[in-house]
Amino acid sequence: MLVRIAPVLLTLAGLVVFGFGWLLSGLPDACDNDVVAEVWSPQGGHRVVVFVRGCGATTSNSTQVALLSAGEPLTNEGGNVLILDDNRGAAPVAAHGGPVVEATWIDEHTVLLRHHGSARVFKKKERVGGVRASYRLLTS
Repeated sequence: MLVRIAPVLLTLAGLVVFGFGWLLSGLPDACDNDVVAEVWSPQGGHRVVVFVRGCGATTSNSTQVALLSAGEPLTNEGGNVLILDDNRGAAPVAAHGGPVVEATWIDEHTVLLRHHGSARVFKKKERVGGVRASYRLLTS
């Protein structure tokens, strides 16, 4: 008897797990991006978007940087160049709630990103597409 019931129970359990996953996939993203600064390259072919990403009350805000082409929208995803947080209060935070990041274009294909040395870095890319990112620490 148990041998005949086991496949039915396993099938039902699988359907419940699948259904729960399907329901969760329809929920809105709990994170949101708030733009802090947008800096265009000298010829206007690229832009750097500095934004703060918040994912609810249980996580601290992170400052993130996305390097985008001129017509590319900022999506509700993490930054593709730089992601950092205040390292549990070790780095100072700006009015937007995350660590300061300053972006300056050197030329059309090089951007300089500056941040506090005590910030905890989760992502730090040297190149995205045809644009090089260089980094310096803020002195204050």
